[in-house]
Amino acid sequence: MRKLIEKEIKHYPLDYFTNSFRIAYLSLEITNKCTNACRHCTNYCSPRQKKFLPITLVKKLIDQAVQQKHDFINIWGGEPFLHPDLYLILKYCLDNGLTPCVNTNAFWAYSLEAAEKTISQLKRLGKGGKTVRLALSCDRFHQEQKATPLINIVNALAVLEREKLEGYRIHSVESRGDNTLAKVFGDLRKHNPNISLEKVRQRTTILPLEKAAGRAKILTEQGADPYARFTLVNSEIIFCVSVTGEVFFYETFIGNEIMPLGNVYKQNITEILKNMNRQKLLKLLHFQPLKFFFYPFRKYVDIQKITQELSAGKIRNFFFLRNLASDLLQKRQKQFDFSQKLQLARRIYTGQCEIDPAALKTIECYGDLSDLFPLHELKRKITNTRLKQKIQNLLMTTYAYEPRYVQGTS
Repeated sequence: MRKLIEKEIKHYPLDYFTNSFRIAYLSLEITNKCTNACRHCTNYCSPRQKKFLPITLVKKLIDQAVQQKHDFINIWGGEPFLHPDLYLILKYCLDNGLTPCVNTNAFWAYSLEAAEKTISQLKRLGKGGKTVRLALSCDRFHQEQKATPLINIVNALAVLEREKLEGYRIHSVESRGDNTLAKVFGDLRKHNPNISLEKVRQRTTILPLEKAAGRAKILTEQGADPYARFTLVNSEIIFCVSVTGEVFFYETFIGNEIMPLGNVYKQNITEILKNMNRQKLLKLLHFQPLKFFFYPFRKYVDIQKITQELSAGKIRNFFFLRNLASDLLQKRQKQFDFSQKLQLARRIYTGQCEIDPAALKTIECYGDLSDLFPLHELKRKITNTRLKQKIQNLLMTTYAYEPRYVQGTS
C-alpha cells in the first residue's frame, strides 16, 4: 500500500503537495428538500427530505467567506427556494459584498407572471452593483418531474432576458441524443422572435452525463472516468458544504457517499483548509479518491468512516491503511481459492467458457484479485462492446490499473 501511494504521488508536480491551496469560493447545500426526486440527483434530494442549514450557521459561513476575501458564493440544494430564509441569506450575502448564485429548477416559474414576481424580488435585493445570479437546471431528468415542466424554464428565461439580468446560467446534464435544450430554445424563439438565442446558448453549461458525480454515473453506459485530473488555477479550490455540515469536494463521491474534509459544526473553514494543506494523504485522497481507495479496499470497508478518521487526524500514516488493505485481500484470496469461481475464472481465460452475464458477474465480484484475473488480457480477447466497456470501468477503479500520465494536462 505504501509503495502504491508513493507511486501515485510521483505522478504529480511537487508543488501539488507543497503549495498551500486557497478557497476560490464556498458552495452551500442549504437544504436537501426538493420539489423533485430526479433519477440523476447526486444528493438524493426529494420532497421527503427535511434538512435545512440554519440561517445562523449560514451567516457564520458567509462571514468566514468574507474573511477569506471571497467575492462569490454558490447556493444549492435540494431546491434553495424551499429554504424558509433564502431571501434573508441572499440579502446577507449582498450586504457583505458577496455575489450569490442560486441553483434552481425554476419550479416557481409556472407562469410568466409568477416568474416575473420571483425575479423582481431578487432584483430588488441588489446592492452596490451586485445582484443575485440564477443557475437554471434544465435537462431531461428534471422534465420527468411534474413540478418542473419545460415551460417553467422558458418562462424564467423570457423574463430574465426581458429584464436584462446578465448573471444567469443554464446548467444541463446530457447524454447522447438529448434534445431538451433544443426544445427550450425553440419554445423561447416562439415566445419572443427577437430574442438572441446565440446569447442564451453562450450562457449554457453542458455536463456530459458520463462526467457527472454520484448517482448520475450509474445512468450512463460509458461510465465516468475516475482518472480525470483536476485543473488547478492559481492553487484555488472549491469547498462544498453539505446540509449536514460536512465539507467536501464535489468530485469526491463514492456511490451515494461523500468523503468529508471536516464539519462546519465543529470547525471553521480556515481550520479545515489548514488541516487539508498539512496532509499529503488528504490531498491525494480528496483530489483522486478512486485512485486512492482502490477497488477491493472500498468494496469491503466503510470508506466514509475511514475518511472522517483521516480528516480528524486519527489516521496519521500509510501503514494503517496498507495493513488493512493487505488483510482484506488475503482474506478474500482464501475465500476465492476454495470456491468454484476459481475454476470458472480459468475457463474464461483459456477460452473454454463464453463471457455471459454470469461470467461477467464473477469478474465484477472477484476482479480485485488481479493475479487471477488479468483484465487487460481479457479486454483484448472479447469483441462485445458492452462487456469491453464494463471491464474498462472495472480497470479504471482497480489498483493494478496504471494509466499513462501527461504532466500538466487535465
